[in-house]
Amino acid sequence: MATKFTISQEQGVYLDCDKAYLPHIPGIYVVYSCDYDSSSGIAEIKDVLYIGETQNVNERHNGTPDHPKQHEHYEDFVRKAGGVEHVCYGIVPMEDYSDDTRVWIQDAMIFRQKPQINSGPEKYHYNHPAIDLTLQNFPNCWKTFHIFMPYDYGDEVGL
Repeated sequence: MATKFTISQEQGVYLDCDKAYLPHIPGIYVVYSCDYDSSSGIAEIKDVLYIGETQNVNERHNGTPDHPKQHEHYEDFVRKAGGVEHVCYGIVPMEDYSDDTRVWIQDAMIFRQKPQINSGPEKYHYNHPAIDLTLQNFPNCWKTFHIFMPYDYGDEVGL
């Protein structure tokens, strides 16, 4: 039997120029390509570029005062999006989830969505306990808002 989860992306996205304001929380982050209209303040999400998880979303993208660094795929984000002005971040807060569960959910999302920049084994094989995952408040570029993954090394069932 699959464990059920419902996760919700925060309303709105953070533009790359505002990534210093990303929250200092554990969570899943989604890097999107977007078109931003500064006159309306609206970012139109185009595509999922990358999905990741971390104990501290802000530090993952901005580093710390002692170790200032940007995400190891940052240049890939910029290149695939067509410039820094087209990179934005969606956040799924996960303060109440264990590190293992966060990875489990992230891997199901990567396997189903197959983002352009993710390249690890989780993109091609789901190797965790069965999951029944519902996504809320995600943009329309997602392939699905319901993911069912059995524990069978990558075969997707029930979409």
